[in-house]
Amino acid sequence: ATDDGDVGSEANDDKSDGQKKPRRGSVGVLDLREREHKTKRRNDRLLNDIKSVFEEGLTLNLQDYRLQVSPDDSDEPIIVRYMIRPLQRQVLDGGKLTNQTQGVVISLEERSQEDLLSSVLERRMTRTARETLIQSVGSAHSVLAGTEQKVSLMMIDVMNFNYTEGINPKVAFTAVNPPQETIRFLHEYHELVESTSRFEGGMVSSVDGAACTCLFGLPGMVPTFEGAPRSPTNENVSHEELSCRAAVALRNTQDRHRIWKNYTAGDIQMYPVMSLHTSNVILGGVGEEGQMEYSAIGNSRLIAQALLNAAQLYGDPWTIMASKETYSEALEFFEFREIDKVRFRCCHESIPIYELIASRGTRKNSSQNSRTSKLVETRRMYQEGLDLYRSQRWHRACEMFQRVHERAHDRPSLTMMQRCERYEKENTEFGPFWDGSFSLDPIPVSVTKS
Repeated sequence: ATDDGDVGSEANDDKSDGQKKPRRGSVGVLDLREREHKTKRRNDRLLNDIKSVFEEGLTLNLQDYRLQVSPDDSDEPIIVRYMIRPLQRQVLDGGKLTNQTQGVVISLEERSQEDLLSSVLERRMTRTARETLIQSVGSAHSVLAGTEQKVSLMMIDVMNFNYTEGINPKVAFTAVNPPQETIRFLHEYHELVESTSRFEGGMVSSVDGAACTCLFGLPGMVPTFEGAPRSPTNENVSHEELSCRAAVALRNTQDRHRIWKNYTAGDIQMYPVMSLHTSNVILGGVGEEGQMEYSAIGNSRLIAQALLNAAQLYGDPWTIMASKETYSEALEFFEFREIDKVRFRCCHESIPIYELIASRGTRKNSSQNSRTSKLVETRRMYQEGLDLYRSQRWHRACEMFQRVHERAHDRPSLTMMQRCERYEKENTEFGPFWDGSFSLDPIPVSVTKS
């Protein structure tokens, strides 16, 4: 393509009734010309890149692009990798030789759907895992185009990493450290999350600063811990169990991993909180060409995010908050306690939330053992406080939560105790149809006695 709009003659060889026809594999003359682009809006990324190279004289590469070669969109687009180079010649301008761009040279390499999937997942999955995923879905195109599957999501975020409203800026890691230190921490932290989740048969699907989302239950992702089944479909172990194992494994790094020792000092106390949720999600390639991620979207992801917010509100450092769906399938292998029943804006009904305490029968270190023992022993007392709270006996519930707090010094019991104190002071009455839920979005509507 040159500055006068001409293109190679190969695409013009085929004619029918005097009309030029673009040929598959010949780029497609009608789609690249600007007059067609203005009306049909196809291949705009490629056209803009051609203009950019022509105007700036710099070579440009793009990994994966969906090239539409049919004028009427009757054919599927071709996945290509392209390079655009300026076509220049030296001219004498004011006594100096300068490079003047006369046109551009476009190199196209057609890519298969398997190639595109590999470029998206090669950092996250082994080749064997990718092949198993393709086989289970049917084709690489179907994997990227979108499928619905039941998986377990683990979301993790680091408290006090960024400045947020309500905390002292001096305790935010990013506010008091140079940029190089922040990036160094993120590199080590992401490596820890990636290695831990993969060891337990999971995959990190998206990263946003210190916030990570991991998927468990994908075909081909095989756990590698001792005694784990080697079946690529994980038929003998539930993804709910694997997600819980990964969360507990991350929490067990608090006393021994270098990043929590090297980057946490003085007023800065960074710690992760996690959420676990199991449901059907939409899986597919999300993002523009060349920057696509294999990710989970849908309402289930919003619920997992809401559970993470609940962990920040109710939980102590290193809290793991789980939904009922994950709790029900993993109860055989892990200790839980019910924390509350809450309503989120993304849910049509209230849902109970549970704290994952520890693996059943696992005591790996003294500090974790002490924390686990206290929570297991006070679980009955906390549940009794919940029963009193749901029957709207605020004074009795407050006393029970106070006893739990004196015993365990945990944030959930303190949160519930303060809520009961407020309800008792305000003479709050929710009526006979109240299900005991608390709204984490707006303050719950209540009826106050006069």
